[in-house]
Amino acid sequence: MRHYSIIFSIIVFSFSSFAQKENKTKLIIPSDDFFKSRNTLKDTLDELTFSYLKTYYKIKGKRHLTWYNGFRYENWPCHWYQKFSKGIVYEYDSCITSGFVSTIIFSNVTKNDVILLVESLYKSENNEWNKEKTLYDPKQKEIRCSHEIQVKDGKIILRNCRHC
Repeated sequence: MRHYSIIFSIIVFSFSSFAQKENKTKLIIPSDDFFKSRNTLKDTLDELTFSYLKTYYKIKGKRHLTWYNGFRYENWPCHWYQKFSKGIVYEYDSCITSGFVSTIIFSNVTKNDVILLVESLYKSENNEWNKEKTLYDPKQKEIRCSHEIQVKDGKIILRNCRHC
């Protein structure tokens, strides 16, 4: 009898592990209509990113702002984040001395889906992937706009940086 309960436990554990792997959310890749509706030549990287999220995912709650009173801006929200459906969080930070960092945190997607999103949303003939496909960076290193993918605590983090 004990033998059957061990086998049953192994089967249940295997099935639940398999089910967890299969329950990943598929990211929505922007359509041609999305790009046609945007002025991608004028859009900044952060505007394009936030517009993508607003178009394809539902906003959850209010935008959380951090105000900055310093040499660059007076009374300006230089850091903020917004939650979206599917456990997505977008964060924008321009409090740094030059440039900005925008971050999207995905809680239930695959790295391959994020790679496809980067290739669709930020496609550029000037960029190339590193060997691990964790950094989509300009070939010319004096142009500093990179897209970095990190896996941390079961989440996929996409960090977009522009350094002026």
